[in-house]
Amino acid sequence: MLRQYGRGLSLSRGWMCAALLALALLGTLALAGCSTSGGSLTGGLAGSTVDHPTQPPQVAATGPNGTYAFVYDNQIWLQTAQGPKQATHLVLSNGANILWGPLVWSPDGNSIAFALVENLTPGTPGRSYGSIYYVTVGSDGFGTTAVTPATGSVYGHTYAWYTSRALIYSDRNGLMLYDVGDSDPRVWLLRSALTSDDNYSYTSAGIYGDLAVTRDGGTVVYTAISVNPGSIGAKGVVGSAQLRGLNLSQLANVFGSYASDDPNLAVQLATATQNIAQSVGPYFYSVSLGKAYTDPTGDFVAGAWELSAGGSVLVTQQVDGVDTGKGTVSSHFCAQQGDPINGYSGCQGILSGAGKYPSTTRAEMALSRNATRAAAATDALYTQSISGGTPAKTALTIWNTAPAWAPDNKTVLATNLISAKTDAAGVLRPQTEVIAYDGSQATTLIAGAENVAWK
Repeated sequence: MLRQYGRGLSLSRGWMCAALLALALLGTLALAGCSTSGGSLTGGLAGSTVDHPTQPPQVAATGPNGTYAFVYDNQIWLQTAQGPKQATHLVLSNGANILWGPLVWSPDGNSIAFALVENLTPGTPGRSYGSIYYVTVGSDGFGTTAVTPATGSVYGHTYAWYTSRALIYSDRNGLMLYDVGDSDPRVWLLRSALTSDDNYSYTSAGIYGDLAVTRDGGTVVYTAISVNPGSIGAKGVVGSAQLRGLNLSQLANVFGSYASDDPNLAVQLATATQNIAQSVGPYFYSVSLGKAYTDPTGDFVAGAWELSAGGSVLVTQQVDGVDTGKGTVSSHFCAQQGDPINGYSGCQGILSGAGKYPSTTRAEMALSRNATRAAAATDALYTQSISGGTPAKTALTIWNTAPAWAPDNKTVLATNLISAKTDAAGVLRPQTEVIAYDGSQATTLIAGAENVAWK
């Protein structure tokens, strides 16, 4: 029988997230799987297919159609017309706290990029950033997994494909490009957070966060956090955040003109990325994300946002304030029309009720493929038309990854955190499920799964 949820179920996402923080869920990446100072551990995750064969996940027949990726038993699986198919066979330690960043499909549908954090010493504080990997899911080389020098956050969307040959990512101090699909891949700087956008003056520390690339490859839109002088190490509000856009037309020309094995590619990329890095100013400065703050773990946080593939619709969370005494964040959500060149204007208020939540929680957003509906996960899961109307809500404890709209633009999938327990070694064993929510009722789609991304 499917687990079903009506509007009346009440779970405290803030309480769950606080528990996860107390258990040091996040940690530094160290893909190994042999031992820690606490004793010997066997390679592979207990219960995973690396450790010993398990039954494939069961996907409810009532779920939406289409191909999507998800995490099950700490491996990536694909749901296809033929049923679930395992894509990764990573060897991970069964004595580690493990957290996955968002799964991001390449435009050609042949690869999935993901960030992975594996904390081999669960009792110590760690980071929310880990190395970015990609796994081949096309028929040629299916399941081949490679690590990159790029890093990404398990929260938000700090990395994106640029065509199917490169990744753009934010390492918090800059925007970087890694030409993963080329014969001689390397890292290229696109924008340094240590340089002001006018290249002349700089009065506050800068940190880059979430990003998105427009479908035509002409612009990368990114979060820029400005930290007030003297606020490093402070709690609560430490500055402000904006969305900015960077012109990538020179990069688009290079990838459109030079094949991956062209001997002139590296020289052309060097010229294009240098010109982009030294360009004066982003496209626009006018989109505010409100205040920036530090969460209880010390991470810098800005409002969440999502951009439509074509760039004409933008939904944002604007942070109004943080009450460090009560441990709460206050914010509001907007839907705006425009484009990355001319900017965005207006604020159609959406997702009322989603704006106040515990500071231990990270807001996550999603925009439907036709850019008509938005979803937000804060203290619960909320959905609404971007033109207004009445928001729908299901009171689930949503996991840290963003919801994902199905191709029908009506159903959103999300990860529900059922429970979080620690074993005798202090390792967190979360129990999750992927749910499908149509605006009135949420049902279990895949028990034991998390982190869905549609192809």
